[in-house]
Amino acid sequence: MAQSIIQQFTETVQRLPDAAALRYRDPQEAWQTLTWKDLDEKRLAFGAGLLELGLQPKERVNILSNSTMEWMAADLGIQSAGGTTVPIYQSNLPHEVKYIIEDCEGVMVLAQDASQV
Repeated sequence: MAQSIIQQFTETVQRLPDAAALRYRDPQEAWQTLTWKDLDEKRLAFGAGLLELGLQPKERVNILSNSTMEWMAADLGIQSAGGTTVPIYQSNLPHEVKYIIEDCEGVMVLAQDASQV
């Protein structure tokens, strides 16, 4: 039987909790490693936050951001909370962003920073 991404993710966390899940550059340009267990904690915290904000099953959440570690944690958190991620390229023009949000009926938009807002 096919598994969801979240099921596959949690199985990997159980098998390899202390293994490196990803590497990323922090704001000071130093490379950081995030373990599967660390990424899982971020996923769970993010998903809990979305539920606390009122996210309902199958609602759509937009992410407007560059590709970052936080983007990945947000995507996993959205799916864990029962939502659907609808990404928006950071290079989209404002009228395109507005169209995507309205067309997909997104209930929340997660932006990387004030310039994306």
